[in-house]
Amino acid sequence: MVKKKLLAVAITAMLMVTGGFALYYSSQKKIETTTQFVSWGQQILIEYPNHELVPFSNLTPTTLSVLHNGTVRTAIHYILSAKATSLQYRTLAIDLRSCNVTFKCGTSPSNTYIQPLSGNGVDVSIPLDDTWYDIKDITISISDIVGSLTDGTYTLTVTPIGTIFYSADNTFSGMVSPLPSFSDTLTISGTASLACNAHGPYTAILGNSITCTGTATGGTSPYTWLWDFGDSTTSTLQNPSHTYTTTGTKTITLTVTDSASHTATDSSTATISPSGGTAPAWGTIWEITHTSIANTGANTDRAIAQPVLCDVTGDGIQDIFTTDGYSDNSSGLGNNNGQVWCFNGKTGATIWHYGPIYDIGNHAVMSIHDLDGDGKPELLVCGYHITISFNAENGSIKWSEIDRAYRHDKPAVVLKLGDTVYVYTCKNSNGAPGGIVKRLGSTGAVVAQSTAPIEGPCYGGLSAADINNDGKIEILLGDENTGVGLSCFDTNCNMLWSTGIECSTQAPIIADVNGDGYLDVIVADQETHKICVVNGASPTGALLFPEFGSLPSDSGDIFTASVYDLHGDGHLEYIISVSGSILVYDLTTKTLDATIANPHSSAGYYFPPIIANVYGDSKMEIVNIYGDYGIDVFDSSYKYIYNYPAGNSGTGASQSLVTVIADINGDGYNEIVQLQDPHWTGCYKSVRVIQTSGAATSPAATAKEQFYTYKRGQVSQYVAYNDPDLL
Repeated sequence: MVKKKLLAVAITAMLMVTGGFALYYSSQKKIETTTQFVSWGQQILIEYPNHELVPFSNLTPTTLSVLHNGTVRTAIHYILSAKATSLQYRTLAIDLRSCNVTFKCGTSPSNTYIQPLSGNGVDVSIPLDDTWYDIKDITISISDIVGSLTDGTYTLTVTPIGTIFYSADNTFSGMVSPLPSFSDTLTISGTASLACNAHGPYTAILGNSITCTGTATGGTSPYTWLWDFGDSTTSTLQNPSHTYTTTGTKTITLTVTDSASHTATDSSTATISPSGGTAPAWGTIWEITHTSIANTGANTDRAIAQPVLCDVTGDGIQDIFTTDGYSDNSSGLGNNNGQVWCFNGKTGATIWHYGPIYDIGNHAVMSIHDLDGDGKPELLVCGYHITISFNAENGSIKWSEIDRAYRHDKPAVVLKLGDTVYVYTCKNSNGAPGGIVKRLGSTGAVVAQSTAPIEGPCYGGLSAADINNDGKIEILLGDENTGVGLSCFDTNCNMLWSTGIECSTQAPIIADVNGDGYLDVIVADQETHKICVVNGASPTGALLFPEFGSLPSDSGDIFTASVYDLHGDGHLEYIISVSGSILVYDLTTKTLDATIANPHSSAGYYFPPIIANVYGDSKMEIVNIYGDYGIDVFDSSYKYIYNYPAGNSGTGASQSLVTVIADINGDGYNEIVQLQDPHWTGCYKSVRVIQTSGAATSPAATAKEQFYTYKRGQVSQYVAYNDPDLL
């Protein structure tokens, strides 16, 4: 055995054992810069009675990042060393046979295996010369670890198995066994191979831009992005816009690099057609007025759920799904009823209709997903006391649950975990144990439920994303402060944190506000009437910075705002409609960026604006609804550029409600789907599709979710179907 002097400094803990002496573990960390491989040296320091002990600091767990598919970090390597310094004992004989290696992540069960050590019999005899001697190498294979563990942060505990014999004057005096353990913190990541998707194919008319969508899975985040557009131009944005100067089919290449320098590549195409022809003029393509189901109670509220889109007939047309219904504080069937409609997006013809549905209530929120894995879409509807899965093609019910003890607040979240699709909803029980509910998407069977005292999310509900970069999706809830307030849950419905911030009627918005790579959570605090941003990296839901701004009570702080970088300067804007104007706050400078005045003679409604590329160029517009005055469009510099008046179905004032913007009929131009209530009777009566003159982006925007995505930013954009990276 080769003698090796090691500096006994830094991180040490004393463990008293039998035999009249103390053992120390001292950890040394060495970083080999050529390979970026981190190895840890562990030493057993043996001290005897009547010897002055060296004052070491406490043992601090260390962190090692393991990349399963990397080529350098193949093992964790420990060196056990010892020295004898006592005048009482002259020789130590050390015999190590194996090690117990245990991994534990949070509250999950431990994984333990035995690591054999080479050789038998006495490994080394240590004379009294105050010199460190290597005893044994312990090498733990990364493939052994990753073969039994998933990504996560583990406490790794190594317990050497063996015996230390000590002697005086070469005469056997005693032995020590068992030996103490030492621990590290081990972060396992990158167990899945890095892959990327360039999506597409993309199309545009010469002079118009395309917007590319890049996604990545596996590897170790954060990722960096490099797009090659095939015309000697590149971009490092994840979702860049690009305008070609020549026609033809271009090859677009996306290269993604993860934090461990692994790369993945994918290609797509962009077909650029010659310019020419005349863009269509703004106008109503079709408008349908239907008869709502009568409500038997009083105190009705209107149906204001955003329509969702899906081509269910396979003809390239985005079909339109809507719900209507009443909500009433009175009890009894018939006071919270409604219905579900599916319209052909091109003609307005009814594809299917289901109703009456008791207990569906007002603003029953919808989403489109393949819930049972058969390759066909389902329409998920979360109503007042009912959750329903419809076959989106024909309106037949797959499963439903009615629970009149709780309100089924919304919107829901649908996640594919492994090979199984789960539906997450929240049950409002007015302070009693309601909580987050996890169901099988195929049958609706409940598999987990929290018992959080949720009070009243109302039109708000759930959002979802991996906000803290731990490789797992977190579910965010907006609630009243008499319930849990703004809170966060894992995918097993366990509450991770709760802030008590009141944000009922809002689905929390998720975005990286400060550019640190973590997704933050944005709501309006309905007690302080200020903008609140929670740090996504915080395990306790701490604020990223103090609340700021001034939002009018009961208008600017009710509904979910829009969040987007309108100017392309890296600053996210927080955009909210209030009675009579639009407020725009800069989330980076935390200042009011603009107050956009109402261009009409009367105050509008405070339904949230939509951010959309209405004209198909490289700029996003603010699209707002002003009651009797229809739809207003403002450019990214807040200039008022267009108004399309409200429809004239029936008699009396025509109130514009929620809207969605996308290419509905496949003509390559954006259309607007709008719900209207011509009589203010408590339920929308009219659906109309409005032609715009703006070329649709490629790929076209999708609208399968309330507020377009699970991040709930109210931005009309393309989202790959069931793509977890764009939640």
